Amino acid sequence: MDDGRLAASATPVRGVGYWLALVRMAFAASLGDVVDWSFDEGWRHVAHTRVGLPNGVAVDPTGRLFVADWAGSRLVRVDRATGRRDEIALPHHPDNLSWAPDGRLVVAGQIGSVREAFGCLDGHVRNCGQPWSVLAIDPDTMAVTMLAQGDGRDFGAASSAAFAQDKFVDTLVVGTWAGDRALRLPAR
Repeated sequence: MDDGRLAASATPVRGVGYWLALVRMAFAASLGDVVDWSFDEGWRHVAHTRVGLPNGVAVDPTGRLFVADWAGSRLVRVDRATGRRDEIALPHHPDNLSWAPDGRLVVAGQIGSVREAFGCLDGHVRNCGQPWSVLAIDPDTMAVTMLAQGDGRDFGAASSAAFAQDKFVDTLVVGTWAGDRALRLPAR
């Protein structure tokens, strides 16, 4: 952030708590929020950011926070100055967030049930096979545009997407949390 703070999504789930977290997710319980850190104050929880399973956070130039709620399949926007909270439903479980060159928020995620997503947890899959999509979201209007999607056959379980320049051509690079591959697509 411009003021020297660091923001992160925080989900304090480990060990046996992991299995209890799955049960809590099934009942739409909140599992975490956003924390930020500064030299003066250290770590602190950010008001109005508690969600089902925070799995990504981004900050725009005005200081608004955007939180990917993986369990709730939604994006939450919090204006830290006013405390206003807005949210939109998404067609996937949003994972990591990045910024597009045009100022829109890029949100990658997996399509399908929580059970399907956790079916790839063994760490030995070459391709999870879960359908996915990548969205671009206007930070002011929260209007959603589909950038890319896939059925999971050759590349699945998208968890990140970012724009890069490849030989002077904009490229959308999509990563996965469960597999051994990345996907490069021409930017639209």
